[in-house]
Amino acid sequence: NGAKFATSYWVVIHAIRRAGCTLPIQLWFPATEMPDCTRMAELARLEVGVASFADFKGANAGDKMLGATNRFMYKLLALLFSSFEEVLLLDSDNIPLSDPAALFASDLYLSTGSLLWMDFWRSSSAPDCQAILGNATLVPHTHESGQMVVSKSRTWDALALALFMNSHNEVFYPLTVNYMGLGDKEIFAYAFLHLGIPYGLVPHSPDHVGVRDDKAVVMGNTMLQHAPDGAPMFMHTNLGKPTGYVPASKSTYVRRWVVSLLHGEGLVGVINRAAGVDDFEMWYYVLLRNRRCFFDDRPAKHWYLRLAHGPLLEGFHITDHYNVNTELEAFRPLKAQGYVVE
Repeated sequence: NGAKFATSYWVVIHAIRRAGCTLPIQLWFPATEMPDCTRMAELARLEVGVASFADFKGANAGDKMLGATNRFMYKLLALLFSSFEEVLLLDSDNIPLSDPAALFASDLYLSTGSLLWMDFWRSSSAPDCQAILGNATLVPHTHESGQMVVSKSRTWDALALALFMNSHNEVFYPLTVNYMGLGDKEIFAYAFLHLGIPYGLVPHSPDHVGVRDDKAVVMGNTMLQHAPDGAPMFMHTNLGKPTGYVPASKSTYVRRWVVSLLHGEGLVGVINRAAGVDDFEMWYYVLLRNRRCFFDDRPAKHWYLRLAHGPLLEGFHITDHYNVNTELEAFRPLKAQGYVVE
């Protein structure tokens, strides 16, 4: 409920309910960020339960298993201690386009009890990783943990090992991630790999979504992830988090989801068809405009927010980064155009 994510989680909840999803939702907060009574009532109306990490008895007493010393540690704790046996874990800035309940009926999930997604990069684990966790952890890809689906009873051994890694994050985060990314993103998969437990890896590439700039390639702000059947499913807003400081008029709103590596200029149509609406980004904009004061009524932290043009169109170019996994389908159009993305 901090300023950076306060609006994001409301957008995600509304997107889930907009898609017709009736699954129960549980929203986890650090002790100091619990919503006020008015917002708690609105969450209850949306059938969202609220939980706090402060409820762990050891969390405030230096317990390494239950305490969280950095923001990445919270995710696994929320997954393990949620009241659900089958869990879709979502980052608070990861917006579903369609009903995610379908993921629990996918053949890949039913056969493994889990779904994990790929990141943009080749494996980047530290050289010592295989010596410590075994050669099975040497895989050609990395993982993106903005969404995960697990059956806790079917994957408990791997989750327990991941909890151990999480509690010793000063060792296992850099060991598994090394230099490409931050935090917990690889420990879930590496726990499965170390134990020899198969996990469901969604075979479709993430897509790099954003705007076209003067480099004539995508300046990406969002990662589009797909369902196991290839349908676009999640818009993970990595850069430029949702904010209610948007223009009063649609005509002056600056769109952030215009083009992508995989779908090119056809991205907008792809998103709209997946969401089943004429204009998903306009739904997003209207929600932010109409509910700004309710989602987060704190004054603007920065001067540019008071301009009310929406999130800054910050982003990055994949082609500027080392270790891109060029085997992913999202990079095939770039390679066909002659870009070197090694």
